[in-house]
Amino acid sequence: MSAAEIAADVLAGLQEAGSETGDGTPAMAVIIRAGTPTGPSYNQSPGTPSEHSCTVVYSRWDARQIDGTLIKADDQRLLVGVPDLAIVPQVGDRFRGADGVEREIVPPLSHVSPGGGAVLYVLNVRG
Repeated sequence: MSAAEIAADVLAGLQEAGSETGDGTPAMAVIIRAGTPTGPSYNQSPGTPSEHSCTVVYSRWDARQIDGTLIKADDQRLLVGVPDLAIVPQVGDRFRGADGVEREIVPPLSHVSPGGGAVLYVLNVRG
């Protein structure tokens, strides 16, 4: 089984898990990446941010993982499907869920990569 096939199976699992909770539809969200600043270095204007839709499953960090520094009690753990996301999430990107609230993506970020290809991102959001 290739990494792409595994990623597709994982995405289907995320969609099914999302459908089994809430209102019965997969949880969709948006990752927002800041645009490239323009203008001279002494007076730059922010670039236009880009929005990237993704399928997510909301999760919580285990109490053993919350250390109050890297992972705080109010942080939320997200499982994000790879195939439907056009970017690789990074620290500093923003996350907007169905509630419309924007949260910052903060460390730790990780991915599950059996066979060398990412199939699932595990994100930490705060705010």
